Amino acid sequence: MRLDMNFIADLHIHSRFSRATSKALNPRHLAAWARCKGIDVLGTGDFTHPQWRAELREQLAFDEVSGLYRLKGEPEQLAILADAQPRPHAGRQGPLFCLQAEISSIYKRHGKVRKVHNLVFVPDLDAADRLSERLAQIGNLNSDGRPILGLDSRDLLEIMLETVPQAVLVPAHVWTPWFALFGSKSGFDRLEDCFADLSEHIFALETGLSSDPAMNRLISRLDGYALISNSDAHSGANLGREANLFAGPLSYAGMFTALRAAARREPQDSLDCRFLGTMEFYPEEGKYHLDGHRACNVVLEPREALALNNICPVCGKPLTVGVLHRVLELADREAPAQLPLEPEARPLIPLPEVVGEILGAGSGSRKVQERYSRLLRELGPELDILCHLPEADLRAHWEPLGEAVARMRRGQVIRQGGFDGQYGVVRVFEPEELRDVRGGGQRLPGLARPGRPRKNATATAPAQGGAADNSLSLLSLTKAAPEQKSDVVPAPVAAAFSDEQDAALRAGPAPVLILAGPGAGKTRVLIGRLQRLLEEGARPQELLAVTFTRRAAGELRERLNAALPQLAALPQCDTLHGLAWGELRAAEPQSLLLAEDAAFRLFGAANADVPARRLRTLWDTLSLARESLNEPTPGSELAEAADRYRRRKNARSHMRYVDYADLLDWLLAHAPELNGRWRHVLVDEVQDLSPVQLAVIRALLPSGGQGFFGIGDPDQAIYGFRGATGQSEASLRACWPELAVHRLGRSYRASQDVLDMAQNLLQGRGQCGLLRAARPLRAQLQLFAAPDERAEARWLAGRVQRLIGATAHTLLDQAQKRADATELDNSLSPGDVAVLVRLKAQIPPLRAALEQAGVPCAAPAQEEFWQEPVCARFLALAAGHCGFADILPAPPEQADAAERDTALPWPAGNLPKPQDMAAWLDAQAWTGELFCRSRQWRSLCRLWQECGGWQALFQRLAWLHEAELVRAKAEQVQILTLHASKGLEFQAVFLPGLESGLLPLRRELLFEKEAAEAEGPSNQAARDARLVEELAEERRLLYVGLTRAARALFVSYCARRTLYGKKLRLAPSPFLAQIRDFCRQSTLTPHTRKSEEHLSLLSGLDE
Repeated sequence: MRLDMNFIADLHIHSRFSRATSKALNPRHLAAWARCKGIDVLGTGDFTHPQWRAELREQLAFDEVSGLYRLKGEPEQLAILADAQPRPHAGRQGPLFCLQAEISSIYKRHGKVRKVHNLVFVPDLDAADRLSERLAQIGNLNSDGRPILGLDSRDLLEIMLETVPQAVLVPAHVWTPWFALFGSKSGFDRLEDCFADLSEHIFALETGLSSDPAMNRLISRLDGYALISNSDAHSGANLGREANLFAGPLSYAGMFTALRAAARREPQDSLDCRFLGTMEFYPEEGKYHLDGHRACNVVLEPREALALNNICPVCGKPLTVGVLHRVLELADREAPAQLPLEPEARPLIPLPEVVGEILGAGSGSRKVQERYSRLLRELGPELDILCHLPEADLRAHWEPLGEAVARMRRGQVIRQGGFDGQYGVVRVFEPEELRDVRGGGQRLPGLARPGRPRKNATATAPAQGGAADNSLSLLSLTKAAPEQKSDVVPAPVAAAFSDEQDAALRAGPAPVLILAGPGAGKTRVLIGRLQRLLEEGARPQELLAVTFTRRAAGELRERLNAALPQLAALPQCDTLHGLAWGELRAAEPQSLLLAEDAAFRLFGAANADVPARRLRTLWDTLSLARESLNEPTPGSELAEAADRYRRRKNARSHMRYVDYADLLDWLLAHAPELNGRWRHVLVDEVQDLSPVQLAVIRALLPSGGQGFFGIGDPDQAIYGFRGATGQSEASLRACWPELAVHRLGRSYRASQDVLDMAQNLLQGRGQCGLLRAARPLRAQLQLFAAPDERAEARWLAGRVQRLIGATAHTLLDQAQKRADATELDNSLSPGDVAVLVRLKAQIPPLRAALEQAGVPCAAPAQEEFWQEPVCARFLALAAGHCGFADILPAPPEQADAAERDTALPWPAGNLPKPQDMAAWLDAQAWTGELFCRSRQWRSLCRLWQECGGWQALFQRLAWLHEAELVRAKAEQVQILTLHASKGLEFQAVFLPGLESGLLPLRRELLFEKEAAEAEGPSNQAARDARLVEELAEERRLLYVGLTRAARALFVSYCARRTLYGKKLRLAPSPFLAQIRDFCRQSTLTPHTRKSEEHLSLLSGLDE
């Protein structure tokens, strides 16, 4: 391998903005080390980080010839060189920079957590800006130069190709156990399983430190990929420990064109730039080459690990399956293939390690660093010394070094494999050979003929024989690789119903109530009931399934369609409001449904003299009264406000406005006409029926309730504030005395520890009976006390970070050494974790702490303005009028004929700015009045102003809509209110803020003015009864939160908290009395030391 006219490229490094990296890593520092190493092209690392990108823009200049970047000034003067410079290599002008980033994707695919790191290369900083802007819509790019995105690798590739067609994606260190495409812990068996339909865009793979090209050539599926090697350096000194060798002029396009040609096995003679091969770590020196368990000092060859079923013989925990084992597991060849036009791979030992072996000192010691510096000054860059300098010149300078490099170049080395995060050792000398040298001599004893091994020297393997040397039979691995043990017990096959579920499905024809606790399979039973009714001869149009959200209705339809693909028409699945709107619109097409905020605006317009705070109180009280079938007292303030609102809704002769409460009123009034249309009415979450909703259900059925099938959990009745007082066996039996009740007592979600803790909270008053876990899962339950909400948020973020896992091997090593490490650490994806709060006001510090920790997270957000029905309708009209309908981000729901015929009164293709259209919009009946005072309208006008025109506006909307779709697919830690978490499930749940005043909520402590103005019972007994019921509902709300978790619960409280600008000192929640003893407890206490406050963790209290 000749270096003349060649250049060396290290295309995977990091900046100081990545975690666990040197803080000295700036462009000048990197350029200085690149000179020391002899690197001509260096990746920048971390271009997605905004501060690093700004620094690159300030300190680098674009090189028009190469399409790469050059340092504007001089490289930094390194202390190690003592104000000198390394001896330059002829023809080298200093390194060029290639824009590069590494992205950590953590997500679930095929039921398994995947953690895949990918390298992304872009041609220029403008492209880096565009791609980073897209990715910033999905996750946090500010906290880590190597950002964690809960984004499928395939989707990352798609976004990259759409945003920057010239960009390149290369899977990073593809064999690393935790963070790689083929990693044993969280990878895939095939590249196509990861990148799916976009796999053809991958043409190169980074082999990583623990494997070399020969090992990869044991797998025929990888023959069509170029194999590259890079340092993945976290410090300047580690640059170039692996690198790539090219021939020809340096250029961005040339490098990747050459790699594509190498992947296709095409001759490169006609190319300006050619890929010659790689400079490799000996794979044994990598941290994950062999199998093992570092905590027990156990290191094993793959055959030995297999004999132990991949279990540590000391502690009984799973071994870390190394790279060699994983390669052999996927191999379909007994020996590396000799492929045509295969680039050369040259193994190297870093020069400081060679010097350290000769001197008998650590590579970072002062003694070694001084000699290393001298070699750079006198002989030139490190890679020149290792690869290019004549052996005679090296011997003349320092004979031991000449002998060491000669042996290394021949592959005459002694190897000790690394394992489970511990680097291996590669040596060139036997210990006794170095005694004379270390004593001050220059000649190695017994080396009369330099370069020839001694007769009694330890036999060593050839450089590229790492895989072939292992005595393991490949066939035994590829054909009989055992499944690795896991603490996660797979869910039972869902082919059959349990006996209790089957009994529930067969119940009837009398009305049926199924009481089913968390995770008992309520939705599955509901679908099973529909299937059974259809099998027994019921027609789809005779079946109605009622859910409480449109999302739940949509999921039910999807699952029914999957279960019954042969049906031409499915049973109707809808919310009661959706059902009512469909019927009302068919009967009264002049009706217009007002969204919640539009209805409140109209209520405010009808009661313009009422102060704003009082207006909200009246609106909430009226809404509750309508749900509860309670008419306001005649002549009262509420009754008069309601009457003015009713008249305003009916003021237009050609248009009737209706709100959501009107829908149920209309459906109840017309239910007798619909009675008999559905022979069976199935209701999900039956406990959440309000009085008016229950009245509608009763009116749709025969008086005896035949055909009713309700399923739910009264212990999860949490919507009393909406008028849903919690339907139960008693309330439904009062309606239908013949009610048959069945209970489902097995939970398929949670561990028994979680269930026991949650049921103890109910103090024996649970209405679903005892719940038993269907799977023998172990759970982690922890209670944490903090001095304030900031400390609570930091603790929470740290625990989430540990569950998801580190992004770097160094961080992973640190986490695994922790005394309190658990089996769930490093095993979850972001979507497995939820943070549940009582109030939205708790979210900002929690979100900030998670983002600071680099954890992808999402909190509830307002509906985008273009999703609001009236705004969507207006945008559709404007897009069609201007000829931009093809880029409309989200078309509105199907409009009726009158709306479709609406035309804008401006010349085609020439619309004024939105503000000038307000008068026309206010006059349109379909806008629902006051639309131009809405938040959505203000947002539209603001965005139009930013874009400067309609075409730019629609292009921006299309981009935002696409980003929203991708963000919806990305995995993130969910920060939700407890109410919003209903019906969801997670592996781990955090419940911060367990304080009296927050949970249970005490409005008089948090909202003094609101509490003073709130409507309430006039007599003390009624007030006391309401307080008791509110406390019971708060208890059920916490029960809902606890039972969202399958395997881990982290509950916490703090002594001081600021909410709504008010400093609070709240006592711990009284609910802790029922759950405290189930938890491992720890406390963070403030200690005063001089004038500074220091926080120390006292853990393990009251184990």
